[in-house]
Amino acid sequence: MSGVERPGPLWVVGCGADGPESLGARARAAVEAAEVLYGGRRLLELFEPRPGQERVVVDRRLDAFVRHVAAHRAAHRVVLASGDPNFFGIAEVLYRAGFRDEMTVEPNVSSVQWLFARIRLSWHDAYFASCHGRPADAVVELVREHPKVAVLTDPANHPGALAARLTAAGFGDVRVYVGERLGTTSERVTEHPAREVPAGPWDPLAVVAVVRDPGPAGPPRLGLPDAAIQRLPGQPNLFTKGEVRAVSLWRLALRPGDVVWDIGTGTGAVALEAAGLVAPGGRVFAVDGRPEAVATVQANAARFGRRVTAVQGWAPEEVDARLEDPDAVFVGGSNGRLAAIMAWAARRLRPGGRLAANVVGLEHLEAAVRTLEAAGWTPEVTQVAVARGVRTAGLMRLVADNPVFVVAARHDA
Repeated sequence: MSGVERPGPLWVVGCGADGPESLGARARAAVEAAEVLYGGRRLLELFEPRPGQERVVVDRRLDAFVRHVAAHRAAHRVVLASGDPNFFGIAEVLYRAGFRDEMTVEPNVSSVQWLFARIRLSWHDAYFASCHGRPADAVVELVREHPKVAVLTDPANHPGALAARLTAAGFGDVRVYVGERLGTTSERVTEHPAREVPAGPWDPLAVVAVVRDPGPAGPPRLGLPDAAIQRLPGQPNLFTKGEVRAVSLWRLALRPGDVVWDIGTGTGAVALEAAGLVAPGGRVFAVDGRPEAVATVQANAARFGRRVTAVQGWAPEEVDARLEDPDAVFVGGSNGRLAAIMAWAARRLRPGGRLAANVVGLEHLEAAVRTLEAAGWTPEVTQVAVARGVRTAGLMRLVADNPVFVVAARHDA
């Protein structure tokens, strides 16, 4: 359209460890013509300054970087990146900021490709993840789900820290390969079982490959054995048993990536099962006001390698500001505040969210149903009555557990 200035070129150029020598002819010509050259400090130092060229260091302040790129739209701009800019790289930042139509991306060999080449394994069937500025808690679940996982690390989530997480979750025997400064004359590739990976020091941009036998790993997504769940001190029978967990979680209809609250969590039995269902991207918050419950949840999460965040405090007031809006809420214990907790959960649930509560007394059942109806929801009630077979005098007889009511509803507004 006439009168509208066309933007200048915007190149995103992937570089190897040797800088200019790693570039093809097109990418090298783009860098040489750059009026504004962006990149991390280490990458910029690999390229000789050009007269009249502005050089801008890209750091964690990505909003400032995007504003600068937009403000210099008429200029020939080049962004330097490590490896492939489309692989957990800066290209995604620019796509989201609206520059897609004016971008030219020139990829290079990524550090993951270098590592798999060095350890002589194919990588087309690997799952890729990044801990570079991102939470590392999901790595255990990724390894549980995928026999081959590649992880980009950072100084906080270094190879030693990742291996310690894996070992604590029962994956001490998986093979951990670490690549440092790949593609340079000082590159180093090491291999250890997870339990033997040293704490460091490690290169701040090390890349890790975790490889295990392709068979099933760890406990199932749903169906943790009751006998393996650690109980609250002095309360061996106070926990949500397997059959009730199954019905309650079915009512919650959990999906990968969901945010889940388990209120009045006790041992964390429901939270543990939920974490298996929402992995790898989901988050589960196990809430209880008792310090012994929080300690028990943490011990169980470590035992089963499940990603569960234990939150100490009585719902709703003491924890409201500490929890992100959920996709699903389970109420196991209420400390005498069932109606207040359910009304609060109903307000906080995202559209399409699901709620389920376990109650035993008829008074609590009535309170739960009335609270949901007052919120404009349509509650559904299921009674779970389980009888277990036991041997007596050589004969099998059934011994009934106390029945449990599962009250559930969905936020369709």
